[in-house]
Amino acid sequence: MTATEWGPGGGGTIRRRPEGVGTASRIAGLGTASRIAGAAAAAWLVAACSGAAGPGAGGGEAAASGPVLEPVPAEVCAGPALPDPATRSEVIENPATIADPRDVYAWSSRADANLGVGHLRVEAPPGDGPPGAGLAYEWPRYAVFPLFDAPAGEHIGWFDQGWVVLGFGYDRLHRQGSGAGQVETGYEEKTLVVLETAPDGWYRIRHTEPRADEPGTAWVHACHLLASPAPFSYEPWEERFGTLMRDSIPVHFRAQVRHSLRAGPSTDSARVAWIPADEDETQIHILEIAGDWMRVSVQTPRTWCGDEDVEVSVEEGWITWRDEEKGPWVWWYTRGC
Repeated sequence: MTATEWGPGGGGTIRRRPEGVGTASRIAGLGTASRIAGAAAAAWLVAACSGAAGPGAGGGEAAASGPVLEPVPAEVCAGPALPDPATRSEVIENPATIADPRDVYAWSSRADANLGVGHLRVEAPPGDGPPGAGLAYEWPRYAVFPLFDAPAGEHIGWFDQGWVVLGFGYDRLHRQGSGAGQVETGYEEKTLVVLETAPDGWYRIRHTEPRADEPGTAWVHACHLLASPAPFSYEPWEERFGTLMRDSIPVHFRAQVRHSLRAGPSTDSARVAWIPADEDETQIHILEIAGDWMRVSVQTPRTWCGDEDVEVSVEEGWITWRDEEKGPWVWWYTRGC
């Protein structure tokens, strides 16, 4: 199999996988007695990104020794090697605190939050034990991938099981990854915000809140994300909102100010109506997505999770749904009613 068949394609898409490989990566032997932690996670990542055989690849002990990953050719996914477990002992012995999903939801709903161009979703492997069921919520405890200062740039550190470690010696734990780079995209399903993308599978993420001495962001690569014990795949926001459109899930504006409903996808088009600032007054359904514009139906009053036996009025028109500064202007109710 050639490198062009297995690995990052142009723009970060993942090309055809080998026979038997799952959505993001092939993981076997994950039951309640087989947890990914410490040295096993480190060895697995290094093996996957170097093209070497993964744990258990040469014998019949996969279920006992940890997960098995289909190796990725070195020419596709060369990556830095993790320090040995003794060096990483503070990370391994001090599990990171998991951000409360309700706090993550509150952050993603803030009008001033930059939600970027898309998100990195965790692909849960089969199995009833960690990190199978519940991985969408607990992935920070399993995720391991290198951080870079630019696409194909300098390796500056690691996201290591919930900790952000900048530097190579692990002489200090930098900071725990925070909810400032995570959004809730399903009920208690947390994903990583992608602020921008670059060719050949590079994504810039926010790992912690910005500080005066650092921006709190780094670049990561699709191949390393796939090799992580908690494997990720990228989804641009237009695809996620397209799913909401097909499923008839309503959206609302994150900023509680009134917005223009226009006759066409342009600020030069006539204003059909004002959409009220209070999201509880209206129910917005997506009908079409065209670049930075959405054609929507705006129903008054809102009946989603409310009284459906009321008289409603509906208007159709176009809204701006995203920009370069804040990403999506609209969001949806990920926590149900």
